[in-house]
Amino acid sequence: MRRPDAERLTSRRASRPSNRSAEVRTVLNVTYLFFDRKPAAETAWTKKVWFYDLRTGSNFTPKQNPLRRAHLDEFVACYKADDRAARKPTWSEKAPTGRWRSYGYDELAARDKCNLDVTWLAEEGEGDDGAGTDPACIARAIIEDVESALAGFAELEAGLADVRETRP
Repeated sequence: MRRPDAERLTSRRASRPSNRSAEVRTVLNVTYLFFDRKPAAETAWTKKVWFYDLRTGSNFTPKQNPLRRAHLDEFVACYKADDRAARKPTWSEKAPTGRWRSYGYDELAARDKCNLDVTWLAEEGEGDDGAGTDPACIARAIIEDVESALAGFAELEAGLADVRETRP
């Protein structure tokens, strides 16, 4: 198996709506992995894997709240590409809202299918009781998504009508 180039960026997309014409609340979960080129070895080179959680508490949309470079400033500062040994987690038991932390190789390898979709931050409104978001808020979000989708379909339908009218 060919190993990725040093610092090569690999992404895995969980879900992404493809509607480009109407404003939709985009659910985009992306995990970026950075690799170093190392020769094959009996034991894993990786001792720990660093994670930055930009997803939790963020609601980026293509038009109203697009992802900007400034949203990544904390990650860039934590990543320390020039001195990876100087990395320090922002998350701890005393700082439970920190977005930057590491997990040991053995801890990740023990996860079901080595799943790297780890979370440690709670969304706003989620309590320790596991009840999650208020059902009325979920219903409102679904209604907004459906209304936005309907507006997109109406715009698409109008565009198709224009195409039909211009055909010979």
